[in-house]
Parts: sequence; structure tokens; C-alpha cells
Amino acid sequence: MQDSDAVVSDCITFHTPKARKEHKCCECHRTIKPGEHYQRVTGVWDHDPNTFKTCTECADLASRFRRFIEYAYNPPFGYLFEEMKESEVTKEQLLALPEKFVATEKTDD
Repeated sequence: MQDSDAVVSDCITFHTPKARKEHKCCECHRTIKPGEHYQRVTGVWDHDPNTFKTCTECADLASRFRRFIEYAYNPPFGYLFEEMKESEVTKEQLLALPEKFVATEKTDD
């Protein structure tokens, strides 16, 4: 996907709460357990409101991927690993990147 193909949110909020119940990561489909922090993104895309919950590992990978590929936006929710595969970028490559590729996020405790 190219930046010109990106669907930009009409409005968007990012939070990093601590889970009070189980959630499913929209990227790896792992269960986010109560007590774990996760990224919750709520927004409106093409007049359609939606919320995406991402485990911290996948949120970190998406941030690293965006910086590595020099995207203006993160990959569409649910497509991180597909975008990485198409770009021939591995998880190991992203995790080996220097700190400048890591987004620092404050948690909502």
C-alpha cells in the first residue's frame, strides 16, 4: 500500500489503557489479558466509526514499520503483517532497529 492509498481518519484518539477484560489484538489475534496494557484507537474512517485494539508488541511493530518504510501513516489496522510481507520486512529486522524508530507512549493508568 502506498501513502496515497491510505484512508485517513476524520477524527482519531489513541489511548494505552490497562485491560479490565479480555480483548483480541486486531493484528496478531492474540488475547490481551486483564491487567495488560494495549493500544486502543478510536476514530471515524469514511463516515464509519470504529475502535481497534492492538497488543503492545504489535503497536510497537507498527510504529517501527511506519518509520522504517517512511510511511506517513501506520498500516491499516489488521494488515500489519501483510504489509510487512509485501515490503519484505521481517519482525526481526524491525526489532533490531535503533531507538529512534521506537515510539514512546504514555499509558493511561
